[in-house]
Amino acid sequence: MAEPGSQKLQAPPNFDGPVKRKCTDTLFMLVLVCCWIAMTVIGIKAVQTGNPDRLVNGIDYQGRICGVDAGVETLTKMYYIRFDGTGVCVADCPAATDLNTLYTCTTPDAAFANGGADQLNCKGADAQQCADLTGVTDPATFSGGGDGACMYQIESVDVLNHCLFTDPAIADAFVSLNSQMSYMQQFLADIYTARNWILGFGFGFSLVMGFVYCLLLRVPGVVAIMTWGSILAVIALFAAVGYGLYTKGDEWAADTTNQHTDVQITIARIFGIAGYVLAGLFACLALFMCRRIRLATSIMKEAARAIGKIPAMILMPVVEAVGLVLFFVPLVFYGVYVASMGDFSTTTVAGLEVKTVTYGSEVQGMGWYLLFCLFWTTQFIIAMGQIVVALAVVKYFFTRDKSTLGSGTFFKAMKDGMWYHMGTAAFGSLIIAIIQMIRAIIAWFQKKAKASGNKIAQYALCCCQCCFWCLQKCMQFINKNAYIQTALFSTGFCKSGKEAFFLIARNIVRVGAVSMVSEFMIIIMKLVICLATMAATYLGLDATIGNELHSFVGPTIFVGVLAYLVASVFAELFSMTTATILQCFIADEEMYSPAERYADNDLKDFVNTHGAPKRLRKGSPAELPHPVALNGTGGGKHTAVSGTA
Repeated sequence: MAEPGSQKLQAPPNFDGPVKRKCTDTLFMLVLVCCWIAMTVIGIKAVQTGNPDRLVNGIDYQGRICGVDAGVETLTKMYYIRFDGTGVCVADCPAATDLNTLYTCTTPDAAFANGGADQLNCKGADAQQCADLTGVTDPATFSGGGDGACMYQIESVDVLNHCLFTDPAIADAFVSLNSQMSYMQQFLADIYTARNWILGFGFGFSLVMGFVYCLLLRVPGVVAIMTWGSILAVIALFAAVGYGLYTKGDEWAADTTNQHTDVQITIARIFGIAGYVLAGLFACLALFMCRRIRLATSIMKEAARAIGKIPAMILMPVVEAVGLVLFFVPLVFYGVYVASMGDFSTTTVAGLEVKTVTYGSEVQGMGWYLLFCLFWTTQFIIAMGQIVVALAVVKYFFTRDKSTLGSGTFFKAMKDGMWYHMGTAAFGSLIIAIIQMIRAIIAWFQKKAKASGNKIAQYALCCCQCCFWCLQKCMQFINKNAYIQTALFSTGFCKSGKEAFFLIARNIVRVGAVSMVSEFMIIIMKLVICLATMAATYLGLDATIGNELHSFVGPTIFVGVLAYLVASVFAELFSMTTATILQCFIADEEMYSPAERYADNDLKDFVNTHGAPKRLRKGSPAELPHPVALNGTGGGKHTAVSGTA
């Protein structure tokens, strides 16, 4: 009796590539639709009961929405006066710092407010109610700040109707007991100031970089140049980022106006040194993996050849982006209303009753459900993209006359994927979404454990988080290969996952070797797009609005995150293409005799040469071409199918 998984693949009767389709895992698509309907019901309820003005305009200490509720109709800005977020509504964010005459208070007493209730003047209040001015000579050092019912007038910038402090020295002093708030305020202020650059470079520039990179890889003879050029570019970009940040830190340190704190200078220098270190480490890694890089070049050539025959495949990242936008728009809309459904609770602060927003179990449950919808739908869109690419590449592989292929092949794959296999995508993405949801819950408990100071709970939860992260990565790998099996044989998720697992297990040497180096090339692609975008952003900010920012670090890193997400979408196209070609090659080898196989000789030589164990490349009798020696001896009645490559 054959061992489980030793039975090799058999071609179905009259198999001629992914031509005959059937619907798979339809039930799970219906469940996903029900999930979307439930999300819409929650959204409608939130729209009926929520008030997003609470989030956009802010709420003062009396629970009034700035610019909306009676008494503060003309006071549209939220100005914070305490560490806990207590604030008052003001007409405009202060344009200048004044420590002598003007204050912002919670006390609606005419004696403390020349311009009316809750205005910018409460001079005369005692030290318990107002920040103490005694002995103040430096605006960066004062006592009592942020701990009573009043605060100095401090220069701030309007960010979504909330006044965020602009002067780093005053901001640091104001939140001396809570430095996290200071850096978050500065970060948000910088993000708002550089918002046009962030959108333009984070999305626009990185998108153009992704298209250019993919188009260049399709050009014959350019792959090797792109590979080594990308590696050198990564090293140069790491070094350039390091040089720029370290130099900027030195400039800030030499600045006699003291516009930047010691912490900001230190952070800039640390990131600069990190850039130099990463450049050196990456250079050493490139030298060490020289042979593997040559292999990666060959792999990218195979993927580029497939994309070159089906040029419309390069549009897949755009299609996925459109799908994500169509989902994110209603999700964010519903999420804003859910977040505005909290109830007011009253607490006593410095002898003053202060109203704050709290969320009940029902509202929290709505938020968790929307988060689950986010996980499932985003993973579903990614899964559909993988299935469509797999369908197109499988058609490419199992077509003998490649001249019959074209962009129409991609659009046919899109139609087949959406008509037959959305259920399989929903099934696989549900598994990943459940794991992500568990990780989100663990992260929530981690935050609670950190706040309580329970070290044992923190370590235990950290271990759980790591385990589920590993589980997620394993399931994503299984899902990816299961989708390829679905594209090949139009089978459901469970059967496809099982067949993919055993197919890879029977050919673990070749799959492991080729997959490892192909992923290395994918990482190079991501780094080039991400680092080039960050470098361009840094130079642009420095040349234009550098004097308006607390630091370049926040906006540059934010752009880097966006660019990495965009680069990942383009990289996934090549990753899925190489994985599909490799699995098609092995399936082709198991299903057909040498004379009947679809793989061309170049691909056979490439996979067999680079997938063989090193000990079999020295002219031994077991040396390739003999795939049976690599695939194992347990082939049952189908062992002869493997033949000679």
